[in-house]
Amino acid sequence: MRNRLAVNSQPPGDACWKTSFSGFWLSCPTKPPGELFIAVRRHISVCHFWVPDEEPPSGKLPTARRCVLENFVFWILVELPDGDEYPPGDASHALRCWDSYPDLREPPGGTGSAARRHSRTSDRVSAEGNGSLWRLATRVNLPGDKDRNSGVWSVSAWRWGLTRQTVVAMFACFEALGAWRHHCVASKSSRLPISNLRMAETTKIRFGFIGCAEIARKVSRAVALAPNAVLHAIGSRSLDKARAFAAANDFPAAAKVYGSYEAVLDDPDVDVVYVPLPTSLHLRWAVLAASKKKHVMLEKPVALNVGEFDEIIAACESNGVQLMDCTMWMHHPRTSKMKEFLSDVNRFGQLKSIRSNFTFTASEDFLENDIRVKPDLDALGALGDEGWYCLRAILWVANYELPKTVIALRSPVRNQFGVLLACGATLYWEDGKVATFYCSFLANMTMDITAFGTKGALHVHDFIIPYEEKEASFFAATESGFDEGVTKWVNKPSEHVIKTEIPQEALMVNEFARLVADIKFKNAKPEKKWPTISRKTQLVIDAVKASIDKGFEPVQIQE
Repeated sequence: MRNRLAVNSQPPGDACWKTSFSGFWLSCPTKPPGELFIAVRRHISVCHFWVPDEEPPSGKLPTARRCVLENFVFWILVELPDGDEYPPGDASHALRCWDSYPDLREPPGGTGSAARRHSRTSDRVSAEGNGSLWRLATRVNLPGDKDRNSGVWSVSAWRWGLTRQTVVAMFACFEALGAWRHHCVASKSSRLPISNLRMAETTKIRFGFIGCAEIARKVSRAVALAPNAVLHAIGSRSLDKARAFAAANDFPAAAKVYGSYEAVLDDPDVDVVYVPLPTSLHLRWAVLAASKKKHVMLEKPVALNVGEFDEIIAACESNGVQLMDCTMWMHHPRTSKMKEFLSDVNRFGQLKSIRSNFTFTASEDFLENDIRVKPDLDALGALGDEGWYCLRAILWVANYELPKTVIALRSPVRNQFGVLLACGATLYWEDGKVATFYCSFLANMTMDITAFGTKGALHVHDFIIPYEEKEASFFAATESGFDEGVTKWVNKPSEHVIKTEIPQEALMVNEFARLVADIKFKNAKPEKKWPTISRKTQLVIDAVKASIDKGFEPVQIQE
């Protein structure tokens, strides 16, 4: 009997599962040979494998190769060892397991029919619309996992007379995903052996905070939400302040609380040091953290000038640690979708111009007391705080090609100490591109990007902090114009809505923890992409400030 469950738009031979209790999809295409695709609904950083007593035919474990984001699903490419085979090319399977998660989506393309799991303890599952037999193993706990409150669900799905596939679900809040396939013919009464599971150890990356700034509250929540990170330590110049911060921000009971920044850096269990200190202190503490072999997650602006940041980069490179700034919107899935549009020559065409702005009306207390208006703490003021986002957005649209010339807009606003409260500039490229930005502590809340191409335009109105935490949108238009009577638009901008299960700041933490885990567990080299982008942003910040200080003269940018 060759019944099959259709999986629309999937290649022949796909095997697709969706398990709602752990929230992942798995797809096993027969093409191309030697590859296994695992699609994970949650953003995880390290893919480990659990293997039952029966080894794969080759006796070797699969290897995770890369992770890409496609249609809001993270696909991990896993290479199978030589000797492991695939199901017959005509076999397509879809298994949907659910009981209290009706909102979860089907695999890409949907399924024509799906077997449904009726209860957590049942191992007998009926199939809708065909005669295939599906079985589920009951829950088992891993040895030593009592204190972790975690368990493993092992799911087996097979067709009569065809090849069995085995999937082992994630444990401990999506810490790891394991999957392997074993080439054998299953009988109708056969059952998957699930005893003596072995697990590759997964360790969350441990974050230590130095300082209790307001932004640290948001980042501590992000670390708690990230599946591959844990809040390990908090340090402040006041022990009482550190204790109060830990209690107010739900640090784990086991987290360390210190009365100094140095104690966090000296903690041998800290992997990452998060630096939310005033910009004037970044150089000292980022360099010291790197010298202690701690990876550095640095608030923006990264330094007072590019010379300081180059010292931070040098310290991180010489000590083999990862460096990344905390520009959170870069990690939202909306950002990659907008980039797809901007990169499409048929929809957007050639980039011609960019506009960006970030403004908010600061309170009187802010304008008097916030560190961002103090010359000894954050001397860059609005330019360093808000202008950083605008200039990063401009560089991002321009594929990080630096402009040739920067000219500051006239009439910037300063406070009594000379700190910028509002400013802007125009950027020029040699090929004719032009960009303008404006930032202010004195105007109503805006955070916009508009990019103009020869064929299309992009508009986004909340690029820094989305209107809603788990939903963000942008508008894209291609070949817009008027009707014949010039009474209305033709090809109006269309809204594109992107959803995310965890907020952008948690995705940022997750990405940084992934990079650190690769260095720690796989002997990978630090990723240079993020420090390079930060440095380019700082270079343009410096040029804008120089143009203001020189009476709005043009300033040439040189790397």
